[in-house]
Amino acid sequence: MADESGMIFYPIYDYAQYESLLLRLRKLSRYVVLVQIDGEAADDPHVLQAMETMVLVDKKPVCKWLGTVASRRAMQYEFFLNTKAFFNYLLQYPSFFFNERSDYSSIENTSFGLDDIAFLDKDRKPLFYTTTHEGLAWVRPDVLNVDLSYLQRQGG
Repeated sequence: MADESGMIFYPIYDYAQYESLLLRLRKLSRYVVLVQIDGEAADDPHVLQAMETMVLVDKKPVCKWLGTVASRRAMQYEFFLNTKAFFNYLLQYPSFFFNERSDYSSIENTSFGLDDIAFLDKDRKPLFYTTTHEGLAWVRPDVLNVDLSYLQRQGG
């Protein structure tokens, strides 16, 4: 199943798959977008960590973002990845969520919470994004083909 931009549905079943995805995104991403769907929360751990490890380039209230048609008002943060430290933070979570079946009709929420997240390339085109509370994730097909052998040369 693909969306209008060529992104494909990407169910997440286990930590190994989540970790592999993050390692691929770490190599390609230049921007990270976080959306607090329940409105702005000053104590949101993801936003706090992002503020410590990346450069905030935009913050705005939105009613539509990647993966949504229209929604209640939310707060969207866009960060420039000047370091890959945020990925180490994300690797501490079991996943954004787990799909229990391939049709995504059943999901297990994890300690990640309900924030939606998107990873963008240098041209701000989406590489991967979630609609976390619905257990939906979309990935650009070329992300899944990224060579990870660079990790062996860098020691992980």
